[in-house]
Amino acid sequence: FNLNVPPDGTPPNDGLFDGKVRLIRALVAHGAKLGAPTSEALGDMVPEFRLKRAMMDGPVTTQTENPLVWKILEHKAGTPFTIEKDDLPLLNKPTELHGTPLNAVLLVYAPDVFIQLANAGAHLTKEEEADPATAAALQKMPR
Repeated sequence: FNLNVPPDGTPPNDGLFDGKVRLIRALVAHGAKLGAPTSEALGDMVPEFRLKRAMMDGPVTTQTENPLVWKILEHKAGTPFTIEKDDLPLLNKPTELHGTPLNAVLLVYAPDVFIQLANAGAHLTKEEEADPATAAALQKMPR
């Protein structure tokens, strides 16, 4: 079952999102669990992220919770990314949906941003570190 939510968490305009969310929540309430990803191209974290989004009530508030996480989600591959002085206090501040900036980088697989964040002192929360999908994504990140 594919919720097909982009990394920023905004619902698609397909008219099916609310119905899919209700179905996913009903399945989870009856004991359904995630299986292994069906495509390596999706990455290890994407299915968990989509489930987390389906279980989340209300709108995505990542942009106001941590503008650095939003900046990472909006970053286009191949374009320069710079951590500004104003971003430094946000390096380790998690958001409800996307977690820490380092977690967001793993979700969207942005190696260039990962290196900058790591050099600036960013880290994962204990919960993120304990997550097998996050650990797998971290292992795939070039150093």
